[in-house]
Amino acid sequence: MSELLRRNAKARDMKRATTTLCLCPASAIIKAGRALGAGRIHNIRKAGFHMSRLGDMIHNERVSRGLGAKQVAKLCGVTEKYLLEVEAGGRIINDDAARRILKSMGKTDELVSDFEASSTGEPSRPAPARRAPESVPEAVAAASSEPVALSSFFEAMGGVVRRVPVLDGAGKEIAHRLLPTENGKIEGAPPEKVFYLSCPDSSMRGYRLRPGDLLLTVPASQATDGATMVLVELGARKVRRVTRQDGGRVLLQWFDAEPQSKVVPEKDVQWAGRVVRCEFPL
Repeated sequence: MSELLRRNAKARDMKRATTTLCLCPASAIIKAGRALGAGRIHNIRKAGFHMSRLGDMIHNERVSRGLGAKQVAKLCGVTEKYLLEVEAGGRIINDDAARRILKSMGKTDELVSDFEASSTGEPSRPAPARRAPESVPEAVAAASSEPVALSSFFEAMGGVVRRVPVLDGAGKEIAHRLLPTENGKIEGAPPEKVFYLSCPDSSMRGYRLRPGDLLLTVPASQATDGATMVLVELGARKVRRVTRQDGGRVLLQWFDAEPQSKVVPEKDVQWAGRVVRCEFPL
């Protein structure tokens, strides 16, 4: 009987020791896990607060200048959806991208630096007083906001990037693109004379030019042999492959369902420019 009691006591001691060994590490792990989780939550909240501050600043700056989300998105080369998500604090954006967006709207380096210092918790300089904007009718503000923003953007870029219009077949500007310059020129031509033509029809399909393709065009006053050129005929811009011939004549070629061509005196052709590049969406 005494032997049985001793065995039971030994079994109880072993169970108690095992329970202690199991519970102590588990509680320590749980405690450490809670602390780690709290740190992660703190970091997430801190990052979320920073994103919210960035989004609020971008939104407030855009609204105060009377700019639409679509205008600012075009100016910065991002989508309108992305910009709105950034403003709402639902999209992660780094400081460099935020600085680029703010500068494109004309915000000064000093003010951007102040914001970055306040976001990281470092002491910041008091921002210089800003003059209250004068009341402007909404229609006038909407009409004038884009040129002001573009002007600020070009000043910030130091003339490295130029605005190039996109024209339709009637010569009307329907959009624009930003292109870099090299030695103050685009494709060797004065930037103010360069334009994109949105390919107006399928007449050059055989030459792999489809309607809507963007044709970067530089000025040209005469035909270039073997080039693809833009000419004006009865007020409409057309794209043709050009071959020079004797006697001051040129062969104009196009290819829709089948190849076609005609020979005309060069002096009768009104040249709009020479196509140097074709851009199309994938």
